[in-house]
Amino acid sequence: ASASTSDIEYYIEAEANSGKVLTRPLVAPDGFWTLKSNSTLGINDWAENNISLPYPNPASNIVSFKLNNIGDSVKISIYTIYGQKLFTNKVNSGNGIIEVDLNEEWKGLLLVVFEGDFGKVSRKIMKI
Repeated sequence: ASASTSDIEYYIEAEANSGKVLTRPLVAPDGFWTLKSNSTLGINDWAENNISLPYPNPASNIVSFKLNNIGDSVKISIYTIYGQKLFTNKVNSGNGIIEVDLNEEWKGLLLVVFEGDFGKVSRKIMKI
């Protein structure tokens, strides 16, 4: 949903170690480039706002997430902070409460990654 539209006007100025200064475009600062911008939510921003933070956090056995009308199937993966994949599963409905069982051997900071047509959204949980 678009809230507002604005233009971003900019130029680049750089100074070399020798003291020489260059600007781009060459007519800067009197002239500049214009970047059209608008305040629309991207699909990743939308998903970020529609996948809740984990509850409870820290967690010991089960952690829950609320997915709000995400749409098609969602792949859920759990990783250690070192990138080791511990778990992956796919749920067919991206709407409602999703409960994830945590293995009793997992400890410390874990990343839960949700993947789908919306892209990727990560959430951190502390497993105690």
